[in-house]
Amino acid sequence: MKKPVIIALLAAGALLAYNALAKGAAATKLIFFPSGVTGLKFVNGSPEITFSVLIQNTSNQTMNFYSLAGNIFSNGYLIGNAMTRQGARISPNSETIIKITARLQVIGVVADLVRAIQGEGYKRTFEFTGAANFDKYQVPVNIKYSIG
Repeated sequence: MKKPVIIALLAAGALLAYNALAKGAAATKLIFFPSGVTGLKFVNGSPEITFSVLIQNTSNQTMNFYSLAGNIFSNGYLIGNAMTRQGARISPNSETIIKITARLQVIGVVADLVRAIQGEGYKRTFEFTGAANFDKYQVPVNIKYSIG
């Protein structure tokens, strides 16, 4: 191969590697903010809550959101699971809202209420712990929300 072709191939490879690293770094800097409950229904006897999460992208990278999944805890006890496969494109320096469906375990919710009545009080810290897929990068997501 001629020297200019080799240099062009190396430059293209370096550019691709830089872009991949920049996207991966930007994906870990996304901000997640719980934005509100949008629905409640019962499916096969279990409560299913739909809520929205605001995703903010403060980078100069366009991010494609593919999915999110994880578990929901109340004061450290597992009470359910949440998932969405709603795709979204997040432009640089912008925000978008995604809808997440949470399937709660009846036994987990009842046990949580019993603990509250038995003396833990009614203050609750809900925590979502999971992962999101942004441009094929698995990004850890941890959202805490306290009431009471």
